[in-house]
Amino acid sequence: MSKKIYNLLLRSLDEPLTPQEQHRLEEVINCSETLRLELEQLKIMRQSIHKSGKYKFRPFFAERVMHRIETFTKRKPAEETFFFALKEVFRPVAIGAVIFIIIMLSYQAVRNGDVAFAGVVNHSDITLDEAFDLRVEWIQE
Repeated sequence: MSKKIYNLLLRSLDEPLTPQEQHRLEEVINCSETLRLELEQLKIMRQSIHKSGKYKFRPFFAERVMHRIETFTKRKPAEETFFFALKEVFRPVAIGAVIFIIIMLSYQAVRNGDVAFAGVVNHSDITLDEAFDLRVEWIQE
């Protein structure tokens, strides 16, 4: 059984066929025992589903499914979403850091009369190695 004939058989259950399609389908059904059995099985299955009543959908089911599909396909890639979230989080952190630095510089200016960044961190010549070394005396003070 070809795929075209099988699709024609399925369409015949859902919608009316043109006279040529109906004639072609009847010819093939009369010649093929497997196609007749398949048609009978499909009719029995459709009747049992229709009688059960369990598979009823709420109104506008197709529209809701299509809306979900459209919104799913319009979603941004994960990388783009990640960078957008990172940008949104970074902005308040950066603003907070700038405000903190301004407050510390203002405090230093009032306390010492000097607006030097070295005065804010309380040490002028600190290296990265010294920052992580616990034996450096500026940490132990």
